[in-house]
Parts: sequence; C-alpha cells; structure tokens
Amino acid sequence: MKKCFVVFTLLFVFILSSCTNDNNSNKLSGKTFDLVYAPVPLEGDINNPSKYQSFMKLEFSGNNKVSHTVYNEIEGTYELNEDTLIITFKNENEKLKISLLDFRQSERDFSTYTALIGDTESDIKDPNKIEYFQLIINKLNKDMPIEFIEIEE
Repeated sequence: MKKCFVVFTLLFVFILSSCTNDNNSNKLSGKTFDLVYAPVPLEGDINNPSKYQSFMKLEFSGNNKVSHTVYNEIEGTYELNEDTLIITFKNENEKLKISLLDFRQSERDFSTYTALIGDTESDIKDPNKIEYFQLIINKLNKDMPIEFIEIEE
C-alpha cells in the first residue's frame, strides 16, 4: 500500500512540475519583443524608453519556437526554466545557444521583462560559409542588463 501511495505522489509531482514549465513558456508565446540595452550612463535617461537602443527583435510562438528578425528571419527554439531563458538557433552550418539569466518581470513601466546576458555557445561546421549567427553574437555583451520591450502588432 505504501509503494502505491509513493508512486502516485511522485507521478502527481512530476505531472504538476511539467505543467508549470509549460505555463512559463506560454507567457512568451505569441509575443514579439525588442531587446534593448539601457542608456549609458545609467543615471541619465534610464526611465525614457526612447533612449534605449534595440539590438535584436524576437518573436515567440507556440511549441517553444522563436524567430530572430534583424538580418534574415532565423528560427529557433526557446526554453524558460525558473529564471533562465535559453534560446537556440540552428541551421545546416551553425548553432548558437544564448543564455539569458535572472529573467523576470521588469520594474520599468515600458518594459515587460528584464534579464542579464549570460554565456553564448556557438558551433560552426564550415567557417567559409555565411555566418549569420556570428552577427548575433557580436551584438551580445555578456553580463549586460537588457530589457524586453513588447511590440504590439
């Protein structure tokens, strides 16, 4: 009897935790954001949204899909675990994984979320081919705070 109760309890916890992860991902689904760096110096116009510089536009859709639309539309996947958003782009020649740390609601009125740029991992099979992902990497400054400003379309 105890074994049955333990198995049932573990199964319930597993199902509940998987539903929680889906809800985290669903809060991004169907939304488009400009990712922006705060103005420098930070004390200046930190509360003026027009002073923030956009460096990337991300469109989140169902099934944990994400599109980057700055250069060419590049599709990838995303995963939101606790306070870390991991975005992965992949094509036949390149793979790029971006970790955004301390992902949370923004305190700014004009921004939905905030995060810190974490590690990036890239893999290029043939360096002689066009490197779209390298253009993205060049715009990412590790440990820099960013804001997610939602774009109403």
